[in-house]
Amino acid sequence: MDTGVTAMYLTVPESQAPAELRTFNDVGPTLVAGTKLTISIPAEDSPQALYTFTVGDDLNPLAPRKLNLVGGSRPPFVNTSVRFLNGFDYLYDAEGGFVGLRWTGRVPQSFGRVVSPSN
Repeated sequence: MDTGVTAMYLTVPESQAPAELRTFNDVGPTLVAGTKLTISIPAEDSPQALYTFTVGDDLNPLAPRKLNLVGGSRPPFVNTSVRFLNGFDYLYDAEGGFVGLRWTGRVPQSFGRVVSPSN
């Protein structure tokens, strides 16, 4: 996440965002309005925090103001934007190299959540 921008920067494989979902904004490539995205942290197969939004949804406080696609050939990458912090508290342990996320409850849980670890 980048606490200095309201735009999301995203690399997504062609298989997950084919040509018909791609368009251009004033910066460059983006996804068409109405495209639904789910961000899983750290990964889809073991999410600890996740949130969802629709591109162009101004009513979702977690949705970025703008979405910019970057680096088409690189591995999946996301810079969530500062709007991620509307739903999550963030803690970074620099000594141990750990990140902790907590759902704040300030926005409806239909937009996101923290997943409890399985025992």
